[in-house]
Amino acid sequence: EYFLVYMPRTRTLLTGDLLFFRPGQPLRNRSLTLARYVREIGLEVERCITTWPLEWPGRNELSGDELRAAAQAGEEADPTKK
Repeated sequence: EYFLVYMPRTRTLLTGDLLFFRPGQPLRNRSLTLARYVREIGLEVERCITTWPLEWPGRNELSGDELRAAAQAGEEADPTKK
């Protein structure tokens, strides 16, 4: 039931409700799993958009650099999740 859409021309990834990004906080749980998978398959992502929920306390759009930095912070915060 989880659909991801990757648009290679714009390097945009639509993440449904798999990515929850809060600036300044590391990724965790399924958000960290998603970021790790993107890295492992070598997907060139320059923009991520969370398409659900539309309104919540975090941000629905982030850059690829923000995704990678938050994923690294998540792995450093919990080394057992690497």
